[in-house]
Amino acid sequence: MNFELTIAKTEDVQADLELIFVIDSNLKHHFVQDRKLLKKAGFRAQQDEVCFLVEKDRLYVGADSLKSSSLRTAAASALKTLLGKPHKSIKVSTYTDSGCTYSLRAMIEGFILGAYTFESYKSKKNESKLKHITVSLEEYNGVELDIEKASKQVHYAQVIADATNFTRDIVNTTPEDCYPDVMASIAEGMAEDTGLTCKVLKTKELKKEKMETLLAVGRASRHRSRVIHLTHKPKKAKLKVTLVGKGLTYDSGGLSLKPADYMVTMKSDKSGGSAVLGIMKAVAEMNLPIEVHGFVGAVENMIGGDAYKPDDVLVAKNGKTIEIRNTDAEGRLVLA
Repeated sequence: MNFELTIAKTEDVQADLELIFVIDSNLKHHFVQDRKLLKKAGFRAQQDEVCFLVEKDRLYVGADSLKSSSLRTAAASALKTLLGKPHKSIKVSTYTDSGCTYSLRAMIEGFILGAYTFESYKSKKNESKLKHITVSLEEYNGVELDIEKASKQVHYAQVIADATNFTRDIVNTTPEDCYPDVMASIAEGMAEDTGLTCKVLKTKELKKEKMETLLAVGRASRHRSRVIHLTHKPKKAKLKVTLVGKGLTYDSGGLSLKPADYMVTMKSDKSGGSAVLGIMKAVAEMNLPIEVHGFVGAVENMIGGDAYKPDDVLVAKNGKTIEIRNTDAEGRLVLA
C-alpha cells in the first residue's frame, strides 16, 4: 500500500473514494457533507462505527476523540470495510490533536493494520484491491502542519505497522510450517535484511550454556530447540534494553496434556517470541539510538517417551532447582 502526502485540499485530490472521520459524533463539522443521509441511515458516529455511502463514494467512520488510540482503531475499521471492494485509491484529510502529528501516525498505522489478512492457506483469497492512499494536510481544525514532520510520522507508522503484520504472519503460521528451526531461519533472514546481528544457539551450545530447563521442555519433540539472539548496537547508544520472548511454536501441554479444545490455537504460544522478532525489525528499520538485545526461546512442547515429567527436578542455568508439578507450565522454564 502506497501513501502520499499532499498540501492540496482534499476536494482537489482525485481518488475512487473519500474517507471521512466523524469526531465525537459531531455531524455538524464542515468535513461532514452528507448529514441528512447519515441520519437517515441511522449513523451515530460511535467509535469504529462505519457508514458507506456508495452512491456518494464516501466512507464515514466514527471516532470518540482525536487521540491516537481512537483514530488508529477507527482507521482500521474503515479499511476492513473495504476488503473485497473494487476501490483502488482513497483520499483522506488529516486529523490531529492540537497539531500533534502522532495522531497522523496512528491513522496510518490503523490503515495498514486494518488492511491485514492472513490467507496463505485459503484456496480462494479475498485480497484488498486498495493500493494508494492520499493524505491531504488539510487539517480537521485548520491547524497548519509541517510536511517534513508529517512525512517522518508516516514513515514511522509504516515501519511499526509492517513490523506488527510481520509478527502476525509468524503467529498465524501453522506449527507444521513454523517450528523452532524455521523461527530461527525467519530471524536470520530478517536480520540480513535489516542489518541486525543474529546468533542462533543449537543443542550443543544450549547444553554448554546449561539451559537444561529449556532443553527439557523441547526434548520430546522431533524438532530441536533453538535460542535466537538478535542485536541492534548503534554507536553511542543512549541506553541498553533487553527483550525476552516465549517462542513455544506449539504447546500440547506435554504429559500434562491439554484437553482437545484447549489445544486448538496453541500455535499462538509463540506470540511473545514473534513479538520480539517484530520489535527488533522495527528497531533496526527506525535505527533507534538504543542498544537492544532480543532473545527468543524457540521450543516445541510435545509428548513421547523422552518427555519431561511431573516429579522431575530440573536445574536451571543459574543453578536453581525446579520441581515439575505440571508440564503445561513450560513457558516459565523456557524463559528462565
